[in-house]
Amino acid sequence: MNGFRSTLIEKPELNDLNNWPMHVDTATMSSKNRAKFIRNVEIIKYFQQGVSVKKTAMTHNVSPSMVYYLLNRALGTYDGEPPALYKGLIPNLIQHEKQRQSPMPTLADGRGSVFAFKALLKKYPDIEVELQAKIKASYRGTATSENLTPNILHKTFLSLLIQFGVPKDHYPYTTQSLAYQSVRRYFHDYLSELRCPESRPWRESISKRSDMAFEEIQIDEQHFDCETAIEFEIFGRRTLVRVKRFWIVMATDCSTGCILAFHFSINLRCSQWDIMNVLKQIHYPKPKLTIQTPSLSYPEGPNLNDLKAWLPRVQIGVISLDNDMAHFGNNCIQYAHDQQACLHYGHPENPNAREQIERLFLMINTVTHRHRSTTGSHSHDPIKESKRLKKKPPKVNVQTLLEMMSIQIAEYNQKPQARLGGICPVEKLKELIQHQYYCMRPPQAPQSQLVKDPKLRKLHFSKTKKQHPWVNFYGVRYTVMDWSKSVNTTTTVSIEFDPQDIRKIKAYLPNGDFIAELIVPRMWRRYAHGIVTRKRIIKTTKNLLFASGDAFTEYFTILQKNFHKPSVQLEMVRLGFENSQSRELVLDMVKTDDLSEVGFSSNSYEQSANYISSQIRMPWEQVKIS
Repeated sequence: MNGFRSTLIEKPELNDLNNWPMHVDTATMSSKNRAKFIRNVEIIKYFQQGVSVKKTAMTHNVSPSMVYYLLNRALGTYDGEPPALYKGLIPNLIQHEKQRQSPMPTLADGRGSVFAFKALLKKYPDIEVELQAKIKASYRGTATSENLTPNILHKTFLSLLIQFGVPKDHYPYTTQSLAYQSVRRYFHDYLSELRCPESRPWRESISKRSDMAFEEIQIDEQHFDCETAIEFEIFGRRTLVRVKRFWIVMATDCSTGCILAFHFSINLRCSQWDIMNVLKQIHYPKPKLTIQTPSLSYPEGPNLNDLKAWLPRVQIGVISLDNDMAHFGNNCIQYAHDQQACLHYGHPENPNAREQIERLFLMINTVTHRHRSTTGSHSHDPIKESKRLKKKPPKVNVQTLLEMMSIQIAEYNQKPQARLGGICPVEKLKELIQHQYYCMRPPQAPQSQLVKDPKLRKLHFSKTKKQHPWVNFYGVRYTVMDWSKSVNTTTTVSIEFDPQDIRKIKAYLPNGDFIAELIVPRMWRRYAHGIVTRKRIIKTTKNLLFASGDAFTEYFTILQKNFHKPSVQLEMVRLGFENSQSRELVLDMVKTDDLSEVGFSSNSYEQSANYISSQIRMPWEQVKIS
């Protein structure tokens, strides 16, 4: 190292602070470091004005050696490098890796062992390679490795000294412990380095934000960090129970940060139909929830329903998901194929690649963490519900929590943000769409709100009985209501359906021509039900259907018998919200003489339903949820 005097002789202009370039941002320092930095600058200024080192030290209440130390840090040079100048005056800033300056200690000439271990590894690099390989093998748990400790590593270190011919009168043989403490510290430092690999920057995707709407959509789901309560009334008996946590699924636009869609999945696990629900809401937004809780209301302002005229024509570029199994469903892949969008699943254990949707869940947690029944962010969170309160159902209701979530999302979409130029996400999205900063869907892309089944189904024709053609769809035979186009007896058809109400489906030829609508048997027409409900009913009651002939009655009876189970209570809540949407089955008359196999018309549906209910007991009508 060359001292500050050599630098001033070579560059005398540096003896004036006005000639020092300023590359230090004092605003990023802490208040303590900023005060020390200003003091160090004053010390250099005093010295440059010709004040003696002793008087400079007394004025600033430091030692004379501290003055020389600061001069060398600011004006000293290492191996021809330029002086640090202002950077050398920053407190606690390591400028260069410290190395041993004096020769290695020997028995004849003991010079101390400061940085001697580092100098030894630099002189014999093969020793360091062997030590790192042994620590790395132990950390990864290979079959040939051993459970390494500092003591074992030190014995290995001594054997390597003999192997590589380190003289017996040199370091570390000059120390009492044979460099044991240096080996121990080296072991823990390198092990910590292996345990903490470099991660991607948290805001990496921020710099990639585009001004093109719907260029990238991020979708993810999360458990509610809050348990709720609900009241069941079964045959006049009221029961208040604690409901297990359920899920929220959200989709956000990366260019604007607007929450495009959300869905509450009242299930133990999310399925591909929850993802499909959110994907459909991107093009066809659902109406707002009906607020039933007093003092709660939606904020007034723009919302996604104002964009209904444009959203069905929007083309999605990339759909970013994590690698949860629900995201690999055939229907999700088929939907992305129909949209001509790219599905991007990302790498495992890398949520920062979808940092926008992950940050939105932090906003959702601000609502769930307010309640006493919250589970917190982790098992040791101090705000989680106490054991005393867990003995009784929570005070917050399921409906209230869903309404609070819906209002929170609406407020976020209407809150002005600085990164969007002081406007809210919904207004920014509307601005981009009106100025055509988005891709339009191709004309051949499906424009229906229904979901296309990725599997082709066979249209069956009976050769022995006089009955209508049918299609087998999710365990039930669907009968053709009316023909719109003549077909052959060996036809495979494509099915479109509503995942939340599969009592009626539509059949198309592989070339896209519409054939007919198909209807379920009468036993499945009473309640609007989705695919998840259909699968669970068939799985639970497949051995009981032949006795009663009514799937709903058998399934509801089984749920009532197991009402004490938390999973059954959650299932009853899901069925209650699914059935509360009150979808009316609208059918067309079928041209046939056999009325026993004909679907209801829109006018006779209510009379036929009453006729069925007079014959079959319906326990679900005796169950109320509030």
